[in-house]
Parts: sequence; C-alpha cells; structure tokens
Amino acid sequence: MRFKGKVAVVTGGARGIGEAVTLGLAREGAVVNIVDVLETESNDIVNKIRENGGEGRSFIVDVTKSDQVNKMVEEVIGAYGSIDILVNCAGILIASPIIDCKEEDWDKVLSINLKGIFLSSQAVGKQMIKQRRGSIVNISSTGGISPSFGLSAYSISKAGVSMLTRLMAIEWAAYNIRVNAVCPGPIATYVLDRAYEDPVKRAAREASIPLNRFGTTEEVANAILFLASDEAGYITAENLLVDGGADSSTTLLVDVIKQKMLEKS
Repeated sequence: MRFKGKVAVVTGGARGIGEAVTLGLAREGAVVNIVDVLETESNDIVNKIRENGGEGRSFIVDVTKSDQVNKMVEEVIGAYGSIDILVNCAGILIASPIIDCKEEDWDKVLSINLKGIFLSSQAVGKQMIKQRRGSIVNISSTGGISPSFGLSAYSISKAGVSMLTRLMAIEWAAYNIRVNAVCPGPIATYVLDRAYEDPVKRAAREASIPLNRFGTTEEVANAILFLASDEAGYITAENLLVDGGADSSTTLLVDVIKQKMLEKS
C-alpha cells in the first residue's frame, strides 16, 4: 500500500497506459481522480475501483482548456484538501511524415500532448507548491528521444514533454516536488495493435526489439508507480525508458528510414 492516504490525479486515465496506472494507484491505496474525455470508460473504472474497496472519481475534462483543468483541480482540492500525485497520460498519435503533416493535425497533437501537460502540471503544481510536496510523472516516448519516421508531430510533442519535465523538476525542486517522465517504446496498446494487425509485420517488429516482444501497459504503469512513490524520493528530472531496449537499436532505425524513403521514391 505505497499510496495509502495519497490523492492522485491521472489525466487520460480511462484507457491504455492511463487505465493501468489508475488501477495500480487505487490497488495500492490512493484516492484516484480520473481526468479524461471518455465518460463511459471513466465511470466504468471508477465503479471497478469502488467495487474493490477503493475510492475514485471521474472528471470529463479537455486538458487543452485551462478553465476546465483549473475547475477540476479546485474540485479535487475542495474534496480532499491536497493533491499528492499527478500522472499526465493524456495524449494522441496522428501518424504522418513531416512533408505530409496537416496543419490541423500538428496543432491537435501538440495541443493535447504538450500543452495539456503544461496546463495540468501548472494547475496542480500551484497546490503542490503550497503543500511543499508532490510527485508528477509525465508520459513521454522513445519517439521524443530518437526520431521516429512518420511520427512528425508526435515525436516533436514528446521531445517537448521530456524537456518540460526537466524544467519543472529544476524549478520546483525547492518545494520538494519531484517531476519525472516515463518514455515507453513499443507497448501493446489498441493503437499499436491496429498498426500491427498483420502477424508477419508484427513478428518482424517484435524481432527488432532486444527483448523480442512488445511491452505491456502494466509494465509501463509499474515504472510510473515507482517514480510516483516515496521509493523514488531522490529521483527527479529523469526520463526513464521503458522499451525493452528498442531505443538502443539505432541500426534498425536507420534501416527502416531508408526503406521508407525508397518506398516513397
């Protein structure tokens, strides 16, 4: 029960990695506030938490809107008096190389993936500064560390998340607030499953990963829970890769990019 008595907010907590984080925090004693645009899924998870003896609430919020984010934070503080943990999982992926990326897609991805974390962290950070304690964990990506062909706006947004993480960690360290990021690689979510419906294509991609498989949302959640916990009390400004060693496979990356370029020429 690492989080007994702790109050947590999880954006994008209704599906994928966010769902695994939400359930993990609740299982270990936290009061979990789910922030998402998926109302049915959010309510289902809250019901599951309550059925297992935990406490949770859901907020239907667009994280790109500061008024909605600020109202949610005010309601959480009003109900519980504090916010100890913020996990920023809300994000989207729209695939396209730079030459084909539409302006509206660029704006949407950057707004949700980067601005959303800025707004949520700023709103919660003000409360954590008053408390002089707190832990924030952001979801970045290995795509924000190494270039990913065809993921232009997504990669740029995640690179921004990694830098934002380090900046917040430095600025808020004096208030005993730790800020870290987890950078997942190929994780078996609904997005990746759709991209690799072809079993031959999937097998080839898995073979390119040193651990020879896609990761699970629970494995990413485990890393997030560690960074959010007191066990990671001397860790801040970290971007932790959870990718089965995939980011180390730079030769594969070059080969994939060359192949893609040849296919388009």
